[in-house]
Amino acid sequence: MNSKKNEIDDETVTVLASGTMFKGDFESEGDVRVIGAFEGNLRCYRLMIDEDGDVQGKVDAETVSSSGRLVGQVTANKIFATATSTLEGKFMAVEYGLEPGAKIRKAELDSPDDEVMASTGANARRYPRVVQSHRTADQRGASDSASRPSASSSEDLSRVTGD
Repeated sequence: MNSKKNEIDDETVTVLASGTMFKGDFESEGDVRVIGAFEGNLRCYRLMIDEDGDVQGKVDAETVSSSGRLVGQVTANKIFATATSTLEGKFMAVEYGLEPGAKIRKAELDSPDDEVMASTGANARRYPRVVQSHRTADQRGASDSASRPSASSSEDLSRVTGD
């Protein structure tokens, strides 16, 4: 088994193959790669969604890398979306990487406040999640949709995600 978590190790990757549909709750300490479809609650170390992959539901992961469709409530330290991906829902992450062309539809992107980051340390492993929003529930109203952050930088996600 590979001791470095940022390298893909075939022994710790669960693959949901093309043509496969999984509904329900799934939890893994390793990586999950979705080429087919997933609907439900998913908790893993790293989630990788291929171009034909479709994930709907609640996701809790260290890193999410999407080239497919991701719909729901996502909490992660890092979320990366390639040019072929579509994101819909509520997303909470410390770091975002969006390639030009990534589709962000009806999505709310948020990050934890500086106090939470300072108390846990920038490199501290926050799995399971301890990320907290810096906004109160009252501030998350319908008027908040106008203040969504935009993707202004292009980053080579293949370098970051290992794809």
